[in-house]
Amino acid sequence: MSRVAPYGSWESPVTTALITRAAVGLGLVDIDGDRLVWTELRPSEGGRTALVEAGLAGEDRRELTPPDLNVRTLVHEYGGGAARAQRGRRFAVSFTDQRPWLLGPGGPVPLGVPGERHADLDLSPDDRWLAAVCERPNADREHENLLRLLPLVEGEPLIIDQGHDFYSSPCFAPDGRSLAYLSWDHPAMPWDGTTLWLVSWDGRRAGMPQRIAGGPGESIFQPSWSPGGALTFVSDRTGWWNLYQLAGDSARPLAPAELEFGRPQWSLGSSLYGHVDERTIVACATESGRDRLLLIDTAAGQIARELEVGLTSIDALRVQAGRVALVGAGARRPTALLLLDLASGALREIASSLSVGLDPGDLSEPEAISFPSEDGATAHAMVDLIFGLNQEKQTTLVLVTHDPDLARKCHRVVRLKGGAVISDDSA
Repeated sequence: MSRVAPYGSWESPVTTALITRAAVGLGLVDIDGDRLVWTELRPSEGGRTALVEAGLAGEDRRELTPPDLNVRTLVHEYGGGAARAQRGRRFAVSFTDQRPWLLGPGGPVPLGVPGERHADLDLSPDDRWLAAVCERPNADREHENLLRLLPLVEGEPLIIDQGHDFYSSPCFAPDGRSLAYLSWDHPAMPWDGTTLWLVSWDGRRAGMPQRIAGGPGESIFQPSWSPGGALTFVSDRTGWWNLYQLAGDSARPLAPAELEFGRPQWSLGSSLYGHVDERTIVACATESGRDRLLLIDTAAGQIARELEVGLTSIDALRVQAGRVALVGAGARRPTALLLLDLASGALREIASSLSVGLDPGDLSEPEAISFPSEDGATAHAMVDLIFGLNQEKQTTLVLVTHDPDLARKCHRVVRLKGGAVISDDSA
């Protein structure tokens, strides 16, 4: 039953205890045949992340990682991309030694190079090599990043590329004869400028990297391959992160629109689109702060239609055999792992981030607010709205930000580094 109370005195049912004890973080997702595999960050286990799998209806659920294996990588410090499930193989990076482990009935088997961090994994089509972004930690200078192939059958780890400050998103072509990946260098962040590279691969040796797209002024996101071997990627060359596909020596836009089909690569392993077949892509696009699920006709070069799933936030999207797996949430729907059948339109919940139910009436509906600004630009009023309510209602506002300009708007600024307080300043 709804209850009215003065501002600031209403007791929310969404408590700290609920968030830390009854919630899990749903992360990386893979569809592998008739199995779904995903990661779960569990506050109840001290923040440990486990790798879990189940059938396509959520049946036969089981944890794949032993209790002492925490699936987490420190590559680029922010991590991400710490697990993969492909063609019956299950890989997970252990937080303890930062190496990928091959999980199986006989127990985990360590892979990779001791002393290096590993992330962003992709299995070669012949199941003999595992591509990985690797990082050599250094105590007195910048960590060294490189791109490796790790042997699963025989041989030694191979370096595919090194010399750039950062790497991400390695992916083998369906025929196994090429490998695409991204790199970027200081001072650019990945949303400022990244380069898409392509190397040939004969099963033993790699060719010289060939630049395909991107550079200091163009951000590339999530390279992938169509079933027929067409290299696909997201680029912001028009000012919007849109989908492109390599055609000969140039890239053609697949669905030009004032929508964002990419995101800042704060962490590795992000996936926002997938190939249904040679001419169809399912993609997440962001507009005015809300995510939309779209069907792209690559032959026609346009958006075919929107898939109505009732979600405002979408991540970890994977496509296989006419099914779409994703982690999604709505304004009044907790984050969940969902499976969409494209033929029937049925949306099935496989796992929820909350183990208890919430009354939708206890949750507020967010609203995107914007207004015209100088030089034809559009200003978004979320921050101003929050600070306005802070002043109007005289209630405490706690803001977590990387933006020093935003921090200067606050009366008190507490700076953290490595989880510890390094300064506490009052305005």
